[in-house]
Amino acid sequence: MRMNLWKRLGAVLSAIGICMSCLAGCGQAESGTMTIDILKIGKADCSIITDGEHTILIDCGEADDSTEILDTLDNMQIEKVDALILTHYDKDHIGGAAGIILNCEIGKLIEPDYIPENPESEAYVAYREAVSQTGLPVVSVTERSELEMGDILLSMIGAGEHTYTQNIDNNCSLVVELEHLGNRFLFAGDIEKQRISEMLAEGMDSYDFLKVPHHGIYDQTLVSLFSAVNMDYAVITCSKKNPADPETLDALSETGCQVHCTADGNIRVISTEEGIKVVQ
Repeated sequence: MRMNLWKRLGAVLSAIGICMSCLAGCGQAESGTMTIDILKIGKADCSIITDGEHTILIDCGEADDSTEILDTLDNMQIEKVDALILTHYDKDHIGGAAGIILNCEIGKLIEPDYIPENPESEAYVAYREAVSQTGLPVVSVTERSELEMGDILLSMIGAGEHTYTQNIDNNCSLVVELEHLGNRFLFAGDIEKQRISEMLAEGMDSYDFLKVPHHGIYDQTLVSLFSAVNMDYAVITCSKKNPADPETLDALSETGCQVHCTADGNIRVISTEEGIKVVQ
């Protein structure tokens, strides 16, 4: 178990008579506030969600990103992740999972219920070994699973009985709905054309915030998805090397929503009963 940075700092400061409370608090959510920190880690996903009492981590980036994620949790004074949600088994979403699981206290792990396209991949094997080594409790989601933490209500939606002949990992992504004090968020994993079409056919609600699927790579169903979601804010996890497709940015622009890309830096979303604010 990795010792929390603030504990180490607190021990040093107490030895020289400096009160830790003078320095603490800058990374913690205020009462009644939830923050979502979406990290700049290239074309990969990691979102840290906390209301100051509960913390949820959605995806873990690539293997090299685990240290940055752990350092960010330390800087935010987060000692425990209550729920780690992995949307699917691509390396840019589970690559850092082994490092997180082995070096951070995790309450429960939520994963999609499907067999990955390449079960022998380095990222997937390392992930499974870390789960086995720690004995971490795992919830495998086939269709829908709900979790409530204080004012945060999470719904994880799996692909159910749908089967895919291509882009299996992406289309089997868990789609995560989050509601906080009336504000509604949708994290769309890496879902692609077939899964998006199925969701649209089943009927979709509107949301205030969308984590755009598949790093902003364009396909024609995105126009209908954006129209159905009708979000005020959209975030794309991308990089300068691998930016969002211009067609995706154009489609988002047509909706009038505010668009942020992790290529331009870390993104913080602040949710209160008064609404949502995005800072970058």
